[in-house]
Amino acid sequence: MSFEIIVDRKLCLVNAATGDKTDITVEIGRPRWVEPEIKAACLVFIRGIMKSPLDIYGSDLWSAMNALWSLRRQSCSRPRTRGSCSGLVARRTSIDIRF
Repeated sequence: MSFEIIVDRKLCLVNAATGDKTDITVEIGRPRWVEPEIKAACLVFIRGIMKSPLDIYGSDLWSAMNALWSLRRQSCSRPRTRGSCSGLVARRTSIDIRF
């Protein structure tokens, strides 16, 4: 699926237990209205882990973007070790922000 990417970041995930590494790219799409003035969404796709993009929803364009950050905080709220998320440590290799 193709979509307009507004932010992407390349990361290397390292399994804290085994040391195995996985290169991924997190891509966030431009927020868009699903139902005008009622519900908005933006796509998120993690290349290297996900098979297809996932829509994250909010009540407006801003809340759809904010929901992405909330999702990240929830998924990493109880890391097993410092700097890890579910046993994986993310190491940033590059960032590309487009406006």
